[in-house]
Amino acid sequence: MLNIHIYPSYLTNESRILKETLSIIEKTQVSHILVLGFWKGDLLRNEKVYENVSFVRINCYFNNTDSSKFLRQISFVVFYFRCFLYCIRKPVRILNCHALTVLPLCVVLKIFKGAKLIYDTHELETETNGSVGYRKKISKVLEKKLIVHSDFVLTVSDSICDWYKTTYNLENIAVLKNIPAKKDYGERKELKKILEITEEKLLFIYQGYLTKSRGVLEILEAFESLDSSKHILFMGFGPLVDKIIARSNKCSNIHFIKGVSPKEVLSYTAGADIGIHIILNTCLNHYYCLPNKVFEYASAGIPFIASNFPDLRSEFEKHNISWFGEPSAQGLVKVIGAITLDDFNEKKKNSMEKRNFWSWEIQEHFLQEVYLKLLETNSNNCD
Repeated sequence: MLNIHIYPSYLTNESRILKETLSIIEKTQVSHILVLGFWKGDLLRNEKVYENVSFVRINCYFNNTDSSKFLRQISFVVFYFRCFLYCIRKPVRILNCHALTVLPLCVVLKIFKGAKLIYDTHELETETNGSVGYRKKISKVLEKKLIVHSDFVLTVSDSICDWYKTTYNLENIAVLKNIPAKKDYGERKELKKILEITEEKLLFIYQGYLTKSRGVLEILEAFESLDSSKHILFMGFGPLVDKIIARSNKCSNIHFIKGVSPKEVLSYTAGADIGIHIILNTCLNHYYCLPNKVFEYASAGIPFIASNFPDLRSEFEKHNISWFGEPSAQGLVKVIGAITLDDFNEKKKNSMEKRNFWSWEIQEHFLQEVYLKLLETNSNNCD
């Protein structure tokens, strides 16, 4: 019983897809899963990631980041064509579409193969920063016409789910939150000792992709204006690494550590006092977000500061493990300046008590139920 997932990326850091595939293999009738994506020279074309779960990376010739926009567009056409040829020969029972850009391909494959189709939206794709002008208009038309062919739709937050329900009048839709799998973070890294920060000072941490839309520049500006009792550690990778390193050379309370392996992330995170993840309100997709990084802070047992957005407040406010503020340098300074020792200690205590409250294991039961129902319907249709 074969399940194929299609996602137009290099498949190098796809935590959501990895969690989904492992859960599907363990508790459903699916016997093998293939995840199709792009190939480039330093990656394996066929990579076994779990027992009976494999990445298949397709050579599209011009899809590296150095290629021109025109050549990348050609490579996408090649990706479509080669994906179709690859899948058409496979006995696929369920298709998972992980991006709007491959939804037309997945709908065609569904029709040809008589398979069930799950549209797994990682974000609100027609309402992102990159979806503007003609691209936005075409995307909206495509999604409206094609989403009705999905047998089930998965979203990442309640607000995004409600948006899809209202916009496309959907019923076969639900939320699958991008929560880390439950695990012990092991030995907590003594980050203050590593960074030579005295114990009484507060150490904040931002871990993840270092880019403008994640509020990294605003965090830098905020900590440049804060006194030396407040330190920030950036841990990750991305286009702003050089700027962060340059600022850390000038400001003693700004620090940088390059990204570590996924197995080590939580042990580093747990070594900080407070997490920070402020998404800028530049599009509806951001405003409705429920990012996995805040769940990682919660899993590490540390309180965190997040953007004052509806789904973030709805998810965490009642548990008293977080602060919310406007996603700006001034808003961040205001929130940090209002944190008292008693406030921090209370939220830290709550964070430690709640660190196992959110886990992928709770989400996966729902995903498995969706699969079992679709496979049962598929079997009945075959009969």
